[in-house]
Amino acid sequence: LTTNCCWRVAERAEGRGAAADYDPAAYVEAMFSGKKAEMRPLYDALLQLGFSIAGDVRACLCETIVPLCRNHVFAQIKPSTSTRIDMGFALRDTPATSRLTKSQCIRLHRIHP
Repeated sequence: LTTNCCWRVAERAEGRGAAADYDPAAYVEAMFSGKKAEMRPLYDALLQLGFSIAGDVRACLCETIVPLCRNHVFAQIKPSTSTRIDMGFALRDTPATSRLTKSQCIRLHRIHP
């Protein structure tokens, strides 16, 4: 089993992680609470930008990130700090540059100003 599958099995064994426990709105509220609350309008704008790419774009909300999916994840929104939101893009095998760094997660890239 993969790591994520093992975590799911362990959570279910402890009575957590059922489909009824999935509350995407609560995840977003938690991600943008406290010091990160001021970034919520930026998140909303990035999410709408992602949805505008195609009619079949889905936001697959998790506790700490919001992957944007079509057939596969193509982007990810993550409130990294209280003053920065990272928007990662799945650019496949695009090499890193001085402004473009590869993430350790699903071949996402981040653009630096």
